[in-house]
Amino acid sequence: MTSGPVKAFLLGAGLGTRLRPLTEATPKILLPINGTPLLEIWLQHLRGHGIREVLINTHWQGEKVEAFLESGRDDYTHVVTYHEPSLLGSAGTLLANANWVEDGEPFFILYGDNLTNVNLRKMLGFHQRHGFPFTLGVFKTDNPTMCGIASINADGVVTDFEEKPKRPTSEMAAAGIYVTDRRIFRFFPDEATLASSKPLDLGLHVIPRLVGNMKAYPIHDFLMDIGTPHSYKKAQKLWKELSWKRRFSDVYVDHLKKILDSFPHDDFERLIAVLLDAYQTGKCIFVMGNGGSALTASHWASDINKGCSLSHAKRFKVICLNDNVATLMAYANDLSYQDIFVEQLKNFFVPGDVVIAISGSGNSANVLKAVQYANQNGGITVGLCGYSGGKLYDMVELPILIPVRDMQKVEDLHMIITHMTMQRIRQVLNKNGH
Repeated sequence: MTSGPVKAFLLGAGLGTRLRPLTEATPKILLPINGTPLLEIWLQHLRGHGIREVLINTHWQGEKVEAFLESGRDDYTHVVTYHEPSLLGSAGTLLANANWVEDGEPFFILYGDNLTNVNLRKMLGFHQRHGFPFTLGVFKTDNPTMCGIASINADGVVTDFEEKPKRPTSEMAAAGIYVTDRRIFRFFPDEATLASSKPLDLGLHVIPRLVGNMKAYPIHDFLMDIGTPHSYKKAQKLWKELSWKRRFSDVYVDHLKKILDSFPHDDFERLIAVLLDAYQTGKCIFVMGNGGSALTASHWASDINKGCSLSHAKRFKVICLNDNVATLMAYANDLSYQDIFVEQLKNFFVPGDVVIAISGSGNSANVLKAVQYANQNGGITVGLCGYSGGKLYDMVELPILIPVRDMQKVEDLHMIITHMTMQRIRQVLNKNGH
């Protein structure tokens, strides 16, 4: 089994000529699927399956892909791009970035013009069990002369492979979804180099050489190539129908599960260490937020003040800055809404105190102003944020990011962190005999 993080090459540098005029101003991988860019769907799917490091190759309008990724750091923290001034081909991209993957660690090769909900975890498990250098994702096609076609024996071993055969011997087509490891480079043509004038293609130059050394993985999940106007239109219709067929609660809970699969465990433990240090040294912990985050802040203060302190002689000192309505209204009316938290800090704050800022967007002005004050006066600042983290992510010493563009799910996770914090602190205090 793999010990390191699973990586994926997401190949998205194609020109999208068959989709013109749609791709004249937009790279194919950014075309919207019912309003959501295909790249965003891919990256959310990968993150949900525990794949946290992704390399995307770019070419046509690569700067737009870069801009998209920069605007969405929440989902794409571990994404790197590789720009190709001249297209290298699917295999050429792998060869140019061979050092990006480690010996003995599996990685995915994914064609970015696919729209799919394939179970990547299940596919990875299949690959790790069979021990071959390559797993070829396949599906049954009605048009075998236009696909890479695999012949497969009773053991699932690929015994023949031909790209767009005139006389197909099978209906099982390469899906553009593969798992492999660095052993794949042993099957590259000897003459394959980065200086090659011709694009190096997996289907033409590499996969046929893997015959007898790869197993087929039949894909029964949703899978469509959006590479033509007809398939692009059809894919959007079927994708919407697929979503509506599922119960809302199933979709919502499944998304929460995917978010939790990428929970920032190390950051959480650092948070616990900060709070326990404040407890031991008698420092105050201030917590604040707006709207739903205000409720989380109140809940946080209640859980720590009562839930973690009740049975102990030594108590936590937690103050929620959004609980006194009269105080909030007075500052908002006489000064500004931006001052409602920072002015309260000025009454109580001393160096070494902890300030916990909760903001789904990470851009709440009153929260940022209080954090700035704490930073300037020797405080320890923690930020619970969502989306891309906003300004808060870079302002605090310890950011805890829930990288989701859905405010309700961000708030769900913030509340889970609140409850986890209470239980973890109680566990530590009880273990230490407090």
